[in-house]
Amino acid sequence: MTEPTADAQQGFALERDGDALRLVEPSGQRWRVYDATFVAGQHRRTALGSGRATERLFIPPDPAAMRRLYRFRVGDSRALGIETVETQWRQAEYFRSERTDSNPQQPR
Repeated sequence: MTEPTADAQQGFALERDGDALRLVEPSGQRWRVYDATFVAGQHRRTALGSGRATERLFIPPDPAAMRRLYRFRVGDSRALGIETVETQWRQAEYFRSERTDSNPQQPR
């Protein structure tokens, strides 16, 4: 069952459905949230909130749309509260799911 948690001031919300977490924009667009490590050129999912995670990915519902990637810094919170997740989403970089020849280090 989905459990929405809203932030009244900004209009953002979190939805939990089992192990799935989504950040919902005021416009209604939902971003799936994953925690991951980047190993051997690939993102490998970890449990949400895991201290092993080195990045948090925000995946839009449209597969052709740009994804967002937040790289955890030393001491960053991996908490799953609305304030933390929204702040990380705002600070996240956009990236495409495929590599480009011009930058072989770009995440998938």
